[in-house]
Amino acid sequence: EMYNLHKMFIAPEGINDTPPIGFVEGMSCGSALFALDNNMYSDLGLKKNIHYVDYDGSIEGLIDKIKFYQRNNTQLEKIANNGYDFVINNFNSEKISLSFISFLNSIKIK
Repeated sequence: EMYNLHKMFIAPEGINDTPPIGFVEGMSCGSALFALDNNMYSDLGLKKNIHYVDYDGSIEGLIDKIKFYQRNNTQLEKIANNGYDFVINNFNSEKISLSFISFLNSIKIK
């Protein structure tokens, strides 16, 4: 419910370069993710400034990005919509199940 009330959100990353579980929920609600510029997102297929807004990890960098996108709402909405489409199409239960089954089959073969 909270993600639906906001245009943008931040979800803290994990200690071991793992994306936060909340990023999928927030993006699937149509809110733009502000996240670290890190391979953990590109490894999942997300592209910075297309599916999410990247920042350098500093408070100042985050504030600068937030202020920029508050003034550039059309760009923010485009990123939020791209992120929404990406998670809905790639992180849905059918895709995740098929990927998991494929992974299990690859282990079984080895």
